[in-house]
Amino acid sequence: MKDQSEKSVTLLWSTSLNIDERIYPMPVVEKSIYWLADKLTILVTRDGSSNLSLSIRPAHGASPLHQREAIDLIVRNLNDFLLRERVKNETLEIKKTLIKAALSTHYE
Repeated sequence: MKDQSEKSVTLLWSTSLNIDERIYPMPVVEKSIYWLADKLTILVTRDGSSNLSLSIRPAHGASPLHQREAIDLIVRNLNDFLLRERVKNETLEIKKTLIKAALSTHYE
């Protein structure tokens, strides 16, 4: 059995992840960070015109999470929110057409 000092050491890690903002736009990054805020503390800094650096560590009071699990979780969330954004953009015109049709038949 581990004592308290060993348990706290396993939680003390930090890592970074560099991403290209041309692939993952800032709104996608922000949504991912917000979604993971209960598990991870993530600080975003800009390393160049389109490079973002994410500094990552476990959130205070969060369940233990290994460094590799944290990176995997971030990448899955980035991909999820990127896909959601693409679907939203690609279906925007259809949504507008449906709303316009619904409103025009309602007021005739």
